Amino acid sequence: MTILAIDTSHHILSVALRRNGSTLGELTTFVKQHHSVRAMPAIEQLMTSCGIDPSELTKIVVAEGPGSYTGLRIGGTIAKTMAWSLQIPLVGISSLAALAGQAHLWEGLVLPFFDARRGTVFTGLYRRNESTLTSVEGDRHVNLAEWIPSLRDVDEHILIISDAIATHREVFEQHMSGDLIRFAPVDVAIPRASVLAQLGENVVGVSAHAYVPQYRRLPEAEVNWLRTQKEH
Repeated sequence: MTILAIDTSHHILSVALRRNGSTLGELTTFVKQHHSVRAMPAIEQLMTSCGIDPSELTKIVVAEGPGSYTGLRIGGTIAKTMAWSLQIPLVGISSLAALAGQAHLWEGLVLPFFDARRGTVFTGLYRRNESTLTSVEGDRHVNLAEWIPSLRDVDEHILIISDAIATHREVFEQHMSGDLIRFAPVDVAIPRASVLAQLGENVVGVSAHAYVPQYRRLPEAEVNWLRTQKEH
């Protein structure tokens, strides 16, 4: 099995190739340039460097969200187009699950999150047990200060992983016991498509037409429209 994994859900772009349980290569860039400009060249560069022809791919794995609307649409479009043209299955993996999966040396609860501005985050709660990762609380878009109190009854350590820890650290420390929370180093929170590929390796894929991104919140324009409807 040869997998191409694509993560454009974040401001960081990451693509990876995995074959028969091993990572062949990974390309991750931090350049602040639109994913639509650099995603396909990055995929082409990676495949050329690894000596992989598109015809050898047997599965596409893509970060399905939550995350950037534009980023998710770009990644989804590339993944669907490649999966359709090659007639191979497409697997969507939660961006938060992929982030939680990067806590390789941690056993127990993991709380990944992405900053969503205005005090809100995309988050969920996962459990790592040896090589398995399971969802405890589903992915959601929430006000962090309102959601954290619901975790007060959790009587075990929780690893918090995000590239936005500095922005929200005070909120965690105000609402959760300092004895039970641990903050992962920021470099662990860099999205890695190799982890995405690993999580999607044994997941049954769908057809390109059946894939749908998981935004987890309404677009701001739709929120504003609904607000105006209520006011009338």
